[in-house]
Amino acid sequence: MIRYKSDSACADARFYYHDFLDQRTQKDIPQKDLEHIAACPHCLREVQRLKTLLARAENPLAPEPDRKNTAVIAVLGLHLHYIDTPVKCSTVKNFLPSLAIQALKIRIITPITAHINNCPACSEDLSSIISLGLDSNRLHRLAQLLAHKPSYSPKECSNARVHIPAAAAMHFDKVDSPALNHLSTCPNCRQLVYEQRQAIRADLLSKKVLQKASCENISTADIFDCCVPFAIAPPEHPGQKQSLNSHLRACPACLARIQQLHKTIYAIVERPDSEIVTRYTLREDTPEYMEIKSPPSYEDSKINVEVLRPETAPAAAPSARMPEEKAAKRTFTRFLTPAVAAAVILIVFALFFGTPAKAVELSDIYEAVAKITNVCITRFLPAEPQPRYQLWVSRRAGLKLVQSLCETELSDFPNEIRKTRVSDSDAVKVTSLSPGAAAAGLKSLDGTFGLVPFESLELAPENATWSPVDGKGLRTVVPGTRVYELTWPIEVQDSFRKWRVYVDRSTNLPLRAEQYLKMYFEPEYEIESVDVISYPTDSEIQAVIGDAF
Repeated sequence: MIRYKSDSACADARFYYHDFLDQRTQKDIPQKDLEHIAACPHCLREVQRLKTLLARAENPLAPEPDRKNTAVIAVLGLHLHYIDTPVKCSTVKNFLPSLAIQALKIRIITPITAHINNCPACSEDLSSIISLGLDSNRLHRLAQLLAHKPSYSPKECSNARVHIPAAAAMHFDKVDSPALNHLSTCPNCRQLVYEQRQAIRADLLSKKVLQKASCENISTADIFDCCVPFAIAPPEHPGQKQSLNSHLRACPACLARIQQLHKTIYAIVERPDSEIVTRYTLREDTPEYMEIKSPPSYEDSKINVEVLRPETAPAAAPSARMPEEKAAKRTFTRFLTPAVAAAVILIVFALFFGTPAKAVELSDIYEAVAKITNVCITRFLPAEPQPRYQLWVSRRAGLKLVQSLCETELSDFPNEIRKTRVSDSDAVKVTSLSPGAAAAGLKSLDGTFGLVPFESLELAPENATWSPVDGKGLRTVVPGTRVYELTWPIEVQDSFRKWRVYVDRSTNLPLRAEQYLKMYFEPEYEIESVDVISYPTDSEIQAVIGDAF
């Protein structure tokens, strides 16, 4: 196979091999790379090799994938995003619950499964999860727990700790959901729950309490709900199982099972990265700092799985130059961070295992948008491969960060300052905001940021039409969403506007919005812009600001 040089067109094009396999995603490939792949014998051979790898999956790619195939393809595509990238345990951890589902089983070697094959700690974590025999709903909740990055204040801990005695004794009907979530995700608080249950069990053993009821019918799933009461829906809330909870709190044997499961689950949650870092490639580059693992299964696939020595492992292969467009996309929107990977996996769970939802009204979206704390909006325009800009907003911190190809600007309204850095420069210009400007900027954060077409629902025209869209005919698929369109005429311009929105089934928040325009005499709408929307945590926004300045 060819060795890629820093100026090789093949080196640039290889990042788009997976997109090239599907005509629906070929439009996302920069034109020069698309033309190169189509005309280059080497790249076509590599694409065919990747296609052969994918064909080994249980469910092959299909033009009209059903619900299951869509979920499998989404997970597999996410796995393949880590080709040519060092993979650590913290990345793999987010994939473990989905790998425990037989229906989503991936039967080819991927960058994620290759790490598990070479990392005893990750392999043991996956085996532990599989051995629990959890259903898809609980695996989904486990995925949410693994994806959650706690950041709590002493006040939040203090408020939650008053509920520890009730939670430890399985009196869940006396604990609200926010407190249960905190006690599940805060390492210090959940340790206190563990210690309190240990004390309850010790007291029962000292009194030689005997139970008449049999424990045989109590499943691991029931124990899991008591051990991990995180992100649990009201109908499944452990507080609804009073007779079961009465048994659990008075049975030393069941309390021992709960404590053992607690240690198993939270050991996985808290485990740091091991010393194993792997890198999966489709080429023969083998730098000196890598130790090659080439079992027969890898030889058959003509791939390399390399174990990197952690003290020398780089962030990316030193011989590989990422194409400018792809590099901009990866760093600009932070698609490959573990947090983003976790978010996509959760969407796949919602797609594959979600239940039908009632129709979403436009007012539901406005109501959901009003409650958000943080948002990131990436704006794309037609025929432009890179985003026009990216907007990050933290209502709680009073921050607004705008990143474009030309400059990055941070407005810190509470501190009345603005920082600006021109692209390709390390110089940061700091200016003061007047109290009036800072107050106006802070007030603007209460708006909708363009997430919806009108600043308030009352401003929508009376003749506007809101209707659901059959997703089967759409070129873009956003898992876990329902699609709607709002159309209205603009009489003064003799034109019509259309806003197509992909709404998260569980939160009613928009994840993608497309704006269209057509003149009255034109048969079709023309797309004007596309917004890709996410809702980052406080720590993720602070990380982006830290990277920018």
